[in-house]
Amino acid sequence: MKLTYFVAFFVAIATVASHGNKRGWGKHHPKKDIDDDSSGSFESTKNDLDRLSYYVNAHLGLHFPYSRKHQKVAVLDHRHNTSVFYDGLSGDAFAFSYEEGIGVYIPGGVSDKTWNIKETSFEKYFKNPVLPKEIFSIGQKQGYQFDPQLISDEMSEKLSGILTPLSIDYSSRCEALATALHISKITSDKLKTSLSSFESVMGDVSTQNRGDFKWLIGIYQGLGEFFAPFGSMEILKEKKLHLDFAKILNEDGGISVLGYLLETLAPHFDLGKLIGEQMNSEPQFFVIINKLGGEVDYCSDGLVYVLTEITIYNYGETSKENLVTVLRKFFTDTRVCNENLEQKWLSSIKTLLETIQKLKLENSFKDLSKLLKDIGEGKWQQNCVNMSEVFGKIVKVELPGKADSANEIIELLEKKN
Repeated sequence: MKLTYFVAFFVAIATVASHGNKRGWGKHHPKKDIDDDSSGSFESTKNDLDRLSYYVNAHLGLHFPYSRKHQKVAVLDHRHNTSVFYDGLSGDAFAFSYEEGIGVYIPGGVSDKTWNIKETSFEKYFKNPVLPKEIFSIGQKQGYQFDPQLISDEMSEKLSGILTPLSIDYSSRCEALATALHISKITSDKLKTSLSSFESVMGDVSTQNRGDFKWLIGIYQGLGEFFAPFGSMEILKEKKLHLDFAKILNEDGGISVLGYLLETLAPHFDLGKLIGEQMNSEPQFFVIINKLGGEVDYCSDGLVYVLTEITIYNYGETSKENLVTVLRKFFTDTRVCNENLEQKWLSSIKTLLETIQKLKLENSFKDLSKLLKDIGEGKWQQNCVNMSEVFGKIVKVELPGKADSANEIIELLEKKN
């Protein structure tokens, strides 16, 4: 496919996401009434967070974020630049090819190659799945083929019905196509570059996550940034090292994930030489732990998200308007949070510092070690801003609080020492 068409394809995606499209289905081979709806309903609420299961078929290079509660699954195939999104209740499937720049919709019952929970359990299907590229090919012959300018509202609604149980942040009907392609492509890009050899290092995975699909994408990005200085994960494969991805997915936040990575890798690599620069950069450190925690914007992970945004604001890398939006969302989020944010943050900082000391990385991570000590001792300064005071103000707000609390934080940030 020509590069110009590929670029035009993703420009068109943004257009569809912004305006919605009410045109027809495009080329199709109808086998089922298009208005049949056996997909089951899902009402997204902020407290209805289904913990996803997550599977990796290392041999085939397939990744499966799976909602057992709602029987929805995404199948990501970075080796062939394709993905499939299944509704296991109706048997409906959406398949995408990034190379060809088109998608297909296959109604349930059209092909016995698509997954349907009534005929095959997910566990059985996972062991011997049909590759997404084959599903895409079937859809071209037996389903409805579309490009971004020819997807209808009805099709968007069906796709949104699959995405929403995977993450409530993916519930927008008019952005369903753009979302599906974005999460597929960003995962594929990471697994082809800084996370190449991922499956060899991680092996088969079968676990339940502590977060949703958006959170999982954040962790992919965090791992990608962490391993970028390594070139790729190929070097881990050469050393026959194994990383426990199930453990990574169930660590209690991004700082804990970072601690696990340091403990696993330190005996085999000169981490000061490889990642010393990014660890000793305060903005880069925060960006990495935020992403390794899934870029979650509420509760204790949300606190890391907020501290990250404040840090990059203090270093002039984001606008005041953006920071105010982040703070207001954090303070007013109504999702249940039963954690002591101050205690958990300071405890995680202490644990990471102890890990660095145990691994004898203090000299390699000199600036980071000082930062962690300063945070723990209440002496945290950042570009002439008393961050310990700012942190204390944030954690004293009872959540959910008032949006106006954001203004108080901004005032503290602008009060230079």
